[in-house]
Amino acid sequence: VHTIKVLRKIWFVGRRHSKVQSNPFEKMGLKGLKSRTVLWSPEQVKTFIATADKMNKGSVGTLALLCYDLCQRPGDMRQLTWANYDGYSFEFLQEKTGQRVNIPGSPRLIERLSNIPTNRNEEDPIVVCEATHKGFDRRLYSKWAATIKEEAKLPKELKISDLRRTGATEMAESGCTEDELRSVTGHQSRDVLSIYVRPTDKLAATGINKRFG
Repeated sequence: VHTIKVLRKIWFVGRRHSKVQSNPFEKMGLKGLKSRTVLWSPEQVKTFIATADKMNKGSVGTLALLCYDLCQRPGDMRQLTWANYDGYSFEFLQEKTGQRVNIPGSPRLIERLSNIPTNRNEEDPIVVCEATHKGFDRRLYSKWAATIKEEAKLPKELKISDLRRTGATEMAESGCTEDELRSVTGHQSRDVLSIYVRPTDKLAATGINKRFG
């Protein structure tokens, strides 16, 4: 599905510049892929981070908390440097969209980062692998995360990338507006935001309470 979407865009540009007469990738009737709906529970996040710390893999625990509390993609969080953090908030450009975001850190995130040794440069990544003393690539942090989940006896289906969706859903459950959510997640479109915020029983209850409470 993704490949067809890319080809459709390429042929659209070609037709616009009179390089082709038609777009064979239009109106193919393909079914869209199901949106991923997996959410972590707060207790699962807490267990994951505690287990990571116990295994001397606290860097992955820090990565998980960054993704969870800031509602961001793991790729952006593992590339964060100390220059992106002023001790209170995080300012950076999202790699996928180029969108600039400036997000205050949660008290627990600020406290966790304050415990990281201070002998560092501004260009150093915040999340540093204990084994290599360098930033993570995607394969390595995924491997370490799988080891931590196994040790913590957490479901294998959980992914670090699901923490962005989980955090956004919790923000919605807390009563945040769409504009507040988009300011954190970096989404320009309300339609795209709906992919990340999953319907929950708590959201249903909040909606009814707002109407009749």
